Amino acid sequence: MSKHKSGNNLVVIHSVILKSLLMYVKGKSIKDLWAPPFIHDTSLTILEIKDGMHHLL
Repeated sequence: MSKHKSGNNLVVIHSVILKSLLMYVKGKSIKDLWAPPFIHDTSLTILEIKDGMHHLL
């Protein structure tokens, strides 16, 4: 984010890393990592960051 301050970015990652990122965005503990929902390997997750706030779409 510090390198690309505007526009859209595509990040391709494995589901466990994505799940970790979602735990961070949602403010949840890492102990909830394996709690539902299950994220499939070929899923699409859209995270909007606007004015310093994170929004899952």
